Amino acid sequence: MSLVKGDKDTITLRDELTDEFYEVQPTLLINASGAWIDLSNYSLGLSTKFIGGTKGAHIVINHPELRDAIGENEFFFENKDGRIVLICPLFDRVLIGTSDIKIDNPDEATCTDEEVDYFIDLVKHVFPSIQVTHNHIVFRYTGVRPLENSTAKSTSQYSRDHSIQVLSGDWTNLQFPVYSLIGGKWTTFRAFSEEVTDKALNFLNIPRTKDTKSLANWWGAWLSY
Repeated sequence: MSLVKGDKDTITLRDELTDEFYEVQPTLLINASGAWIDLSNYSLGLSTKFIGGTKGAHIVINHPELRDAIGENEFFFENKDGRIVLICPLFDRVLIGTSDIKIDNPDEATCTDEEVDYFIDLVKHVFPSIQVTHNHIVFRYTGVRPLENSTAKSTSQYSRDHSIQVLSGDWTNLQFPVYSLIGGKWTTFRAFSEEVTDKALNFLNIPRTKDTKSLANWWGAWLSY
């Protein structure tokens, strides 16, 4: 389901599978579209520049020698350029990452050959005698971090905090508020979700009846990079 437009008290949604359109009259709209937040707001007739995303790519390689060398250990270290990177086991393969490159259009995110060369080079930093080439790659992927727009000179200085930006009233052509969820990651998703839920429930004047405080957080700490 995609957001097509918004006007006054109504938003229009499109079913991407059937091409059917639906009109909804929300009391509150929560924009949780990640790196596409500004694009979603644009569909609502709102001009924002909340996101200054960076892309992070990884490669998965089939390299028995390197896999034996790392065992069941994760190597989490500072590369020569100061970037925190990792080499870790992934079943019988090896996962290597990640990059941190400014990107304006999340639809253009790909894992480039330049990034692959960077990953191959970082392996030499820890295992100088093990040779890794492009031929060892069995999979590559990339994602975009929905980071807050920043004027920092280095992407490593972009804030990893999260926030809720509220658009309402005279700033919009809409009769309902829009909460844009900026930032957030796997290691903070529950805290961020709780903040958003509390804010939404307070707006809707609905009491909270459930929480996740008693549930274990099983996400590994390495996912925070």
